Amino acid sequence: LAVNAITQHKFQSAKDYTEKALALKDKKATSLLILVDVSLEIGDYARANLVLKEFKNKNSFAYLIRKAKLKDHEGHLDSAIACMEKAYRRIKGNKAISQWTRSNLADMYGHAGRIKDSYDLYVEILKDNPNDDYALKGIAWIALSHDLNTKAANTIINELAVRKRVPEA
Repeated sequence: LAVNAITQHKFQSAKDYTEKALALKDKKATSLLILVDVSLEIGDYARANLVLKEFKNKNSFAYLIRKAKLKDHEGHLDSAIACMEKAYRRIKGNKAISQWTRSNLADMYGHAGRIKDSYDLYVEILKDNPNDDYALKGIAWIALSHDLNTKAANTIINELAVRKRVPEA
């Protein structure tokens, strides 16, 4: 129920469901991960930090990506990138998770002003999956905000709009 509520952006409901699951001692590890996610979404970084401290395996992919997100929200971008890079090294062979991790890492590189690293990683992602809309959006953002190339950015965004008619495109 909590995961479903998150996908609907009903974060308070997700928090309530997660806390009920924890009270019932149902799937504690999963519930704690979801509680970190929800805490980050609602801006309760202190709670996210407290919950993360409960994890024993500080090198697990699940822990590292959440730690990276927390560090990013707290404004510690270099630490966030280090955590995300470590998370990526943990799952490098897993294609599905690798795509998501590299996309987030490329996004963080862009925020840190590491435009070439960001662009190169987005291109690498597109080599593995030419239909990765998030990577294309990242390249469009670089074209617009860094290169000031509105024509290239519009071309990419228009292509995305043709591919899939959703508000975020």
